[in-house]
Amino acid sequence: MADHHLTELWNQFVATEDSLVFDQLYEASNKIIYLNTYRYFQNDSERRDMVQEIFIQLIENRERYTDVKHFESWIATITRNKCYNRCEKAKKQRAKMMALIASIESSDMIDNELEGSMNKEQIEQIIHGMKSKYFSKILEEHIEGYSNSEIGARIGKDSEYVRNRIYLARKELEKELKLRGLM
Repeated sequence: MADHHLTELWNQFVATEDSLVFDQLYEASNKIIYLNTYRYFQNDSERRDMVQEIFIQLIENRERYTDVKHFESWIATITRNKCYNRCEKAKKQRAKMMALIASIESSDMIDNELEGSMNKEQIEQIIHGMKSKYFSKILEEHIEGYSNSEIGARIGKDSEYVRNRIYLARKELEKELKLRGLM
């Protein structure tokens, strides 16, 4: 579909908030967004999630985007920025977890003079004592450097499930470490 037609559909949707116009716009442009997510995400479900998130963002902020001139380049820019931000956030989360693991293994963390400090074995006990039987196994293998796909293959689940469980396990571990005064 030509860019000028997509631009007209967007501007018509912003002016009228007509759901039928939005449906036409979605059908005509969701593939543009999807294709722009390829360089950022290997997983199809992550790409589809990103398409949905971008359309939600567009709907919620439509009054800010009232004078769009070139829809395709505009939506490609929004997609690129949103994908980049998500990747950076995930990268920071991984770095935070790796820093936590490194600090646990360092001699500074296991300093006996620090009251209330925990050693590596105590951290491992927290991981093993997590609510879900999968949490500890998944988190251990994630820390060891296995990919989500590799972990999924070991436990009979898909990588999306593993990604979600790693996120939940990190949150649970973080909460427990905060309760014990380590974070």
